Amino acid sequence: MKLPPIGENQICLGVALEVPEPLASRIQQARGYLLDQDAHLPPHITLVPPLALDQDQLPAVQAHLAAAVRPHRPFQIRLHSTDTFRPVSPTVFLALQQGAQACAALEADLRTGPLACQTDFDFHPHVTVAHQVDQATLNRAQTALASFDESFVASEVDLWQLQDAGAVTHLARYCMAGQS
Repeated sequence: MKLPPIGENQICLGVALEVPEPLASRIQQARGYLLDQDAHLPPHITLVPPLALDQDQLPAVQAHLAAAVRPHRPFQIRLHSTDTFRPVSPTVFLALQQGAQACAALEADLRTGPLACQTDFDFHPHVTVAHQVDQATLNRAQTALASFDESFVASEVDLWQLQDAGAVTHLARYCMAGQS
């Protein structure tokens, strides 16, 4: 995971849809087997990439997330087979066969206000299974999970604090409409 430079009195935040259990454990096990360097992260769909912000902006970010997530309705996500960003990025991921448009709408609402940021690539919702590993491992990941076909309901958005050492602290969870 590429983190932005973090200055004094800044924190690094990320926003994601976490894959729920028991599906998360299955994906996590595969990522560990494939030696993915980010296998310690919970399986997720990134909505706002790692972003360095002043610590005093955290309350505004939290208020923004609560307001931006609430109007969205829970939606079905179907992860079906693998795909890759190669040759642009050495990444193999589980592709969304269902739920990509709802993820894009959510991402567009979240990346405003205090979370507005420029990204290197257009938003493409996915669940990473192998990243920054050798080509043989990427090939193995793409083949091993090619028959993957699982669904879950996305109903919550998570705010994480990310550290250089790879540690992730869960700061808050925001429920979509109809969730308590």
